[in-house]
Amino acid sequence: ARNVDVTELVRSIQARFDHGVPSNRAVEAGVIMHMFDEFEFAERPWELCRDTAERLCPTPVDHVSCSIINADRPFPWGHGIADFVGVILAADTPILCGYSGDMGTGGAINGGCGFCPVDGCRDGGRGYDVEEAIRRSDGQNEVIVGQLVWAQRQPDIFAAVVYLGEEGEARARDVHTRFLQHFGLPSNELPLVRYEVSAGRFHAVAV
Repeated sequence: ARNVDVTELVRSIQARFDHGVPSNRAVEAGVIMHMFDEFEFAERPWELCRDTAERLCPTPVDHVSCSIINADRPFPWGHGIADFVGVILAADTPILCGYSGDMGTGGAINGGCGFCPVDGCRDGGRGYDVEEAIRRSDGQNEVIVGQLVWAQRQPDIFAAVVYLGEEGEARARDVHTRFLQHFGLPSNELPLVRYEVSAGRFHAVAV
């Protein structure tokens, strides 16, 4: 058990958001957020989509596209979608590389990052390093988390299930329940959080 205090967790998320600055260290840069899209199984959104007898995926992926948000850059990818539901990732989640905008990385190997060691992309990596991606961003950025990290760090990679507005609340509650049941977690170890984009505030939601 992770023995998580929900109030303290949301406070720490808020602090990373409020004090985030362009940095290659995600914990200094802000809050890593991923919106569920067509690249996971809808009923098992912790699992990246793969072709099965029942479903063909829109395009193969070996990574997860996320955004780093902070007070200066508060808009995650997909924030204009009314029923946005996703996850906030742990502050120490390794990132392969970053882009200053949406690069449409769906079918690219490693999100198009090229050669990206732990401290950022070098020697022909397509992406900027994360600090540069945030610095150059004039809106939402895109940062890439690799499939191995996504899969092998579960459930600790997930800090919270998140939604933006009332249109997404019912689905967020369903997704949250699925996560808890699948990983055998109590609700305090994976809180449900609403992110109020216009105010830049995170709120714990009773479940």
